[in-house]
Amino acid sequence: MHKVVPVFLLLFQFITNVSAQDTLTIHFKSDVFLVDSAQKLAIANWLKDIAPGKLDSIFIVGFTDTIGRVSYNDSLSQKRAGAVKAIIVPFVKNTCTINATGLGIYSTGKNERRTDGEKRIVKVVGLSKNGSRRIVELKKVLQETTKLRKNDVVPLDRVLFMDGSFQLLTAAKIELDSIADFLTKNAHLKIRIEGHICKCARHGYPADSLIEASFDGLSYKRAQAVFIYLKSKGIAKERMRCIGLGYSDPFVEEDSDENEALNRRVAFRVIEM
Repeated sequence: MHKVVPVFLLLFQFITNVSAQDTLTIHFKSDVFLVDSAQKLAIANWLKDIAPGKLDSIFIVGFTDTIGRVSYNDSLSQKRAGAVKAIIVPFVKNTCTINATGLGIYSTGKNERRTDGEKRIVKVVGLSKNGSRRIVELKKVLQETTKLRKNDVVPLDRVLFMDGSFQLLTAAKIELDSIADFLTKNAHLKIRIEGHICKCARHGYPADSLIEASFDGLSYKRAQAVFIYLKSKGIAKERMRCIGLGYSDPFVEEDSDENEALNRRVAFRVIEM
């Protein structure tokens, strides 16, 4: 009997001490598992962006739509994941662990709506440890007293959120105006906007799982809100990417309501100088 395995159960054991993450979604036509030339190019560009030599693990998860028998979809999702893995393997170091699995039919959340075309996918998550990143204070960045380097992470001190919300507060918009000015002056910079959540469990809001955070979860929506705001201030969308990191990288230990609020945040990472 087919058993739908929640993605977070598959990956949760790997997120401890992980802070850097990048993701890719590959869409497939019905009943197809072979990777075409356009998909190969997308994979190659993704690997180029994230520097595969620095990755510790890559997780590849295949899904199908609801059409067909369960056993067929289980097999098809595994073939899709395996086909993507075969493309990735030659590009990464032997020290990088690659896990590929098929989870059959894409299981949507209670309030989630997806077409069959949106379910025929493979999701790829690349994970790296903290070693190559540097935390830089936003104040020093805006005052230009610190020279940014590739992979630097800049926490946005005032871009915080209400529990369960991704709406930008007034204080956040004021800070983002300063960041927009900085990015305008430094047109060579490209950034990845990283959204985060608090544990939220005791408030009844489900924490994002690792993959769901990256694509559909609250942490992604927070990053996307910043992306949209900066774009409205004239920053080209080609210079920005956004991702949700869920609860994989808490800023502080949540031993008070105040600290919990600090984890409902957004940071940006320098991806290109």
